[in-house]
Amino acid sequence: MSAARATWMATLALAATLVTAPALAYSGPPVDSPTPPAQPPTPTLSQLDASVLRFTNPGVLRFTDPGVLRFWAEGSVSTLATTEQSAGSTTITLATDILFRPDLWDVPENAREQIVDLVAQIPSGANVSVAGHTDSVVGAVDNQELSQHRADAVAAVIAAARPDLVLDVQGYGPTRPAVAEDPANPATYAANRRVEIVYQG
Repeated sequence: MSAARATWMATLALAATLVTAPALAYSGPPVDSPTPPAQPPTPTLSQLDASVLRFTNPGVLRFTDPGVLRFWAEGSVSTLATTEQSAGSTTITLATDILFRPDLWDVPENAREQIVDLVAQIPSGANVSVAGHTDSVVGAVDNQELSQHRADAVAAVIAAARPDLVLDVQGYGPTRPAVAEDPANPATYAANRRVEIVYQG
């Protein structure tokens, strides 16, 4: 028998052995597919409490640190203006957090319409004080400058709608707070960021 033929026959024999050899079997415990529980586990109160992200203290959108925008949800729904009467004087207080974007003083068109509606009730020819106020937080714009710009912007809207009124326009910065500021309560800072329109009547 030639060497080539012998090699060929040995190869066939090896192939036959591999084909007919019994398959290796797993001899460990049976493996079952995992099944989900019939009902998910009930979380504990402490787990639920830890999973809740709370927005604490009332307030609104406010830039406090460079590049950081904070939002306090509680109490953030409010109106642009409130009106109070005392001893024959009427004060319309505009919330500047609603009226203006942070560190800006452009009056949006929809806010202009509301201001015009608010001053429509002022008696003809009345002397009207327009006073801008800020909180004590130092922002990108000097507080005194910011309060003056905002008072000027509101006064411009009033003058365009009511040229009969005599306007005295002043910015006071943080020097005349409406409430004492409390670092634990951002709403106190928001209350001091305002423009007041005051007239007799």
